[in-house]
Amino acid sequence: MNPLLENSTLEFEAIDFSKIEPKHFIPALDEAIKETKLKLEDIKKVQEPNFENVILAEETSGDRLGMVVNIFFALHSAHCTDEINGIAEEFNSKLTNLHSDINLDPELFAKVKAVYDAQEELGIKGEEAVVLESSYLQFTRNGALLDEDGKKRLREIDQELSKLSLNFSEHVRKANANSLLVVEDEKDVEGMPEGVLEAAKELASSKGHEGKWAFNFDFPSYLPFMQYCPNRELRKKMWQDNSSKNLAGEYDNRDVILN
Repeated sequence: MNPLLENSTLEFEAIDFSKIEPKHFIPALDEAIKETKLKLEDIKKVQEPNFENVILAEETSGDRLGMVVNIFFALHSAHCTDEINGIAEEFNSKLTNLHSDINLDPELFAKVKAVYDAQEELGIKGEEAVVLESSYLQFTRNGALLDEDGKKRLREIDQELSKLSLNFSEHVRKANANSLLVVEDEKDVEGMPEGVLEAAKELASSKGHEGKWAFNFDFPSYLPFMQYCPNRELRKKMWQDNSSKNLAGEYDNRDVILN
């Protein structure tokens, strides 16, 4: 059984990451997409649209999908292996296609619009009115009112943006992974919390700098360094390097941005 498709038995329904492997993601995504589409088809069959059977149903149709997606991108950001990275483009492409299918579906939008236009008659107020407004704008701002040529072009743009966004994120991730500031003088780390220093020692040792302290651009390392390091020049260097990490070299993101 795919652990991504099972309900968690842990406290607070926490995710058991120890059971999840990269091979689980694409099958889980496919199943979650299938489940979402079936629920959306039911919405399109509704004869008397209201908040519960259209708006709330659409909002909750992708609950399982959202869980799979959140877990994948959490790992992709914080613990990205070659296997995770290897399926990222396929994962992102399928997700983008689904979002286009939903946002550009004229029958589904017609149900949402019917509720939106009749909200006064239906007595939709307060929080429900806010959710309804958000749902309606999600469709209209993502191409629901375009003609068929416009929708086709928007699909192409969304797919291109999906690839560019993934490239951008991958460059940032690799730049972070390859960043390192090695501190040799003990006075430059005076006053820093013991836990931060222990982590810096371990990082330095893992990179071949035994007996020194090392920091990188990952937030658990970068933020304490910027907050506690007593050496202003080192803080300045760290900030400048982090701010310009994707503006040159192998992980330059300027071409990605311009595209």
